[in-house]
Amino acid sequence: MATRHRPFKPALRNAALAAFMAPLALGLAGCNAKKPDKANFTHALKVWLAKQPGLCVSLPGKTVPFSVFEERWKRDPDTLVNAGLLTSKPAEKLNNKTGQVEKGTQYDLTALGNHYFVPSNPKQFFDPNQLCAGRFDDVTIDSFTQPSDLMGLTVSQVRFHYKVKHPAAWAEDANVRDNWPDFEDQAKEGLEGEETLVLTPKGWVDED
Repeated sequence: MATRHRPFKPALRNAALAAFMAPLALGLAGCNAKKPDKANFTHALKVWLAKQPGLCVSLPGKTVPFSVFEERWKRDPDTLVNAGLLTSKPAEKLNNKTGQVEKGTQYDLTALGNHYFVPSNPKQFFDPNQLCAGRFDDVTIDSFTQPSDLMGLTVSQVRFHYKVKHPAAWAEDANVRDNWPDFEDQAKEGLEGEETLVLTPKGWVDED
């Protein structure tokens, strides 16, 4: 008597097929993620840009609150006072050379300013305290170099454009944009960037 084969039920067939295809799909995804193309570079740059603070204005000094005693340096913080990000009050200090008391202004963060405050990196001497708003997106790859070896790493130099999305209301304030004209230009025209991307077992990432 001939042996009768039981029909392979669709549910079991689909499950078996999925189990068979899963490792293959992962392998293909892994290979695709390592391909030096615009899609993978765009993804890597979006991940990196998501960690960046957005449009920023720098605050003087390494501490907050901070004091300013020269009139020419008060324009920036005074603009931020008017935008609701800083408070101001009179300040004094003794000039050790002349023995005279100098008058200035002390600035501190408001609750709004504290929300947008990005502290300086203590490990970087020239990294200032900042007030930042918005996020970066809409990455467009302009060009990239063919992957090459650099000290044992596979790297590519990528040039790209990107835009600022959802800036805070204070970043769109007329006085702020008048004082920092780059804000308006960058919001309308976007920004240019150049980053080194590194190939890892999981795909391309920014060198940072």
